Amino acid sequence: MRWIFALLLLCISALPASAAGPFARAAIEEQGEIVPGQRIHLIVDVFAPDFFTSPPQFPLFDLPDTLVTLPDERAQNSLQTIDGVQYSGIRRTYAIVPEKSGPYVVPPFAIELGYSVEGKPTRAEVMAPSASFTVGGGTQSQGMAFAASGLTLSESFDRDPATLRSGEAIVRTITIFARDTQAMLIPPLELPNPSGLQAYAKPPLLKDDVTVDNERGSERVEVLTYVAPSEGHFDIPAATIHWFDIDAHADQTSTLPSTKLSVAKADAKSTGIAPVVDKPAERSASLSTRTIAFAALAVAILAAVAATIWKRRATLTALLARYRTSRSRPEHSAYRRLLAALDTGTAQEIYGALTDWCSSAGSGSPASWAEQSADHDLSLQYARLQQHLFAREHTAFDAAALRQAIERVRKARPLPVDTKHQSALPALNPP
Repeated sequence: MRWIFALLLLCISALPASAAGPFARAAIEEQGEIVPGQRIHLIVDVFAPDFFTSPPQFPLFDLPDTLVTLPDERAQNSLQTIDGVQYSGIRRTYAIVPEKSGPYVVPPFAIELGYSVEGKPTRAEVMAPSASFTVGGGTQSQGMAFAASGLTLSESFDRDPATLRSGEAIVRTITIFARDTQAMLIPPLELPNPSGLQAYAKPPLLKDDVTVDNERGSERVEVLTYVAPSEGHFDIPAATIHWFDIDAHADQTSTLPSTKLSVAKADAKSTGIAPVVDKPAERSASLSTRTIAFAALAVAILAAVAATIWKRRATLTALLARYRTSRSRPEHSAYRRLLAALDTGTAQEIYGALTDWCSSAGSGSPASWAEQSADHDLSLQYARLQQHLFAREHTAFDAAALRQAIERVRKARPLPVDTKHQSALPALNPP
């Protein structure tokens, strides 16, 4: 009985380690009252034991009466020890803009990922838990209003409004900057039609993650061109925007004042362009002997090249077909994406592109390919990439050195492309 009891205790003590698996957490960042049109943040953390072998795939989800986006921001990595087990964590933040008052419940949604189990890559799926928040009415008018913080209006002209002449144009650039919002949510300005002027507007320019006076936010830039067809005095109309101040919790109105435009009479001068007539060149009585000899030599060279190409046409056709076939392979496309990631991508993007490339050639994981290559430098650079992403203490990682090692090994020992599982159809997105 003592032996049985000891065995049961041993099994129970081993359960937490064996049951350790990936999981997710979700929470609304904003605290306090939320109003319609205000951008709030859903923070989602995904944890996996040991380290991730492929990053979590965060999907978009549907939430009625809201606008849900996943801003293109870099994920945040972390390390935590929970119940004696070390977990690697990756965080992404969703932006949610509710359109009306009432309670909202974010439904659970699945997140795919890969992580290490006893040194072997394993695919898994975790569920982000539900989260809820309530939107009040505030002091806004009915319907969804534009809510933000620190909104500012500014304008500039490409010339002095007092120096305009009839028939000339003046360009007005208006910039709306605001925090705690997205550029796509900033509404257009209220601009009445100018009296006596012809107005032309360009499509607005929307920018996120811009910095103005050490404040980070979003902006909408509107460019308008006014043309004065005749002389006189005109008013460029005022520009107005209504918005809800999240900080002050009150309706606000921001306005740019109207601008006086004095247009003088155009100068009475000719704007025509006098035609320029070239004198006919005197024709040479005869071509020089040197010109004739040069032309004959060029014709002879072209004829020799054409004859050589014709004789070798079968060989050239085979080489061209082989080149096109190699360019259309999935391995080649994946290799081009890997090189692009090594040049400008993050460490996580490089890791994903390297995994896709090895998979497209049927050579297994990057770790097995590096081991089979028997190249010490390649194995070293790949180990540094893994340590940079997944180790407790991040180490330095050199993308240029990894690229040199990959190019050298690929040139010396090309990947054994798995042709048994390749489709006979052409690639869906050829390079």
